[in-house]
Amino acid sequence: MNTASNKTITMSRSEFDEIKAGLIHLDAELNRLLAQPPVFATVVKADDKLLRNDDGMNVVVVFDGKLYEVQGLPGVIYKPSDNVRVDVEAKRILA
Repeated sequence: MNTASNKTITMSRSEFDEIKAGLIHLDAELNRLLAQPPVFATVVKADDKLLRNDDGMNVVVVFDGKLYEVQGLPGVIYKPSDNVRVDVEAKRILA
């Protein structure tokens, strides 16, 4: 039993734009919620000899039992055992 009707729905341009803006906002919020959150990791090795240009040093961190090489923040010196927040997808340390 189909209760949906085949009637045409009409709306003004401003109503359409308002609905579209709401959907864009909801899509952005959903993407933010589904993105992998930053994790806290422990610095294993930080060597300023591994500098990438002047963007900060490469840092080896461990979390979830795995080692990752991530980009450090410019001007920050990291030492083994420091705890840092890491964006896993971008492979960089967050402020």
